Amino acid sequence: MDMLEEKVGSFSERLAALGSEASVVRTALSKLAQIEKLSSVQFQDLGGAILLAWEGGRLKGLIQKIARTDDMDEGELIGILAEANAITALHTAETVNAKLQAISGLEARVKRRELENAVRDYIAQNPWLISPRWETFAVEKRLATLCVTAGDDAYKGNDEFDKRVDLILSSDRQLLILEFMRPGITLDSDHLHRFGIYMNILQEYVEQNTALGLEYVSGYIVADRLAKKPGHKTQIKNMNDINRYAMDWEALIQQAKHQWKEFLVHVKERSPDDARLMAVGASVD
Repeated sequence: MDMLEEKVGSFSERLAALGSEASVVRTALSKLAQIEKLSSVQFQDLGGAILLAWEGGRLKGLIQKIARTDDMDEGELIGILAEANAITALHTAETVNAKLQAISGLEARVKRRELENAVRDYIAQNPWLISPRWETFAVEKRLATLCVTAGDDAYKGNDEFDKRVDLILSSDRQLLILEFMRPGITLDSDHLHRFGIYMNILQEYVEQNTALGLEYVSGYIVADRLAKKPGHKTQIKNMNDINRYAMDWEALIQQAKHQWKEFLVHVKERSPDDARLMAVGASVD
């Protein structure tokens, strides 16, 4: 395989996903790969931006022009780089904005107390709703049986846990536990104590079964309200020290909105003079 084919081949999986349209994009990438002044890193950045632009339905005319051009001077290349970077940022910003709209929808359901299992199952499949940090997490099925057993041991004798929803997620070496109390429950010290026992069981199992490849275990217990009793704040603070957190729905949603809005600000900084990019998310509260 020569150097040109190797460069273009680095995008083979994404090109294959384009089906009949792949030939146009492949030709465009081949034209770019022939530009000697373009480093490998620059080619990867620009090639990725072009693919993203095509995948998002943008800049198809410009990409087709690249494919048809025999020679490309540096001025044309700089123009393409600038526009491709702006389009990539715009595509990312629109994706983030869509997530903020979804979080607003979740917030409305919380306010109407519509927290049926279907909504929580949706959170399990889309953990980014809670935090950008959890975008790479997926449902962890290997511990399903253990979680049922651990729940029986930790929560027996307290029927307020009967309709709780337990979400087990993982990404790389981290295990993430999300416990959603049934609507109407005020989280008190007994709930936190039992949640601690539940987390201890899972933590010990992960530590003993190293073949799982999990090293970090963190957990959240979420309810409508947190009890305001003496000693309760200290109990929650002590949990934080071992990556276990208690939150009400309002705090959880506001944290998610803040993190995604902050991410959107950083995306806009890539092309601050692009009016299209600046307009994205202007209506999100």
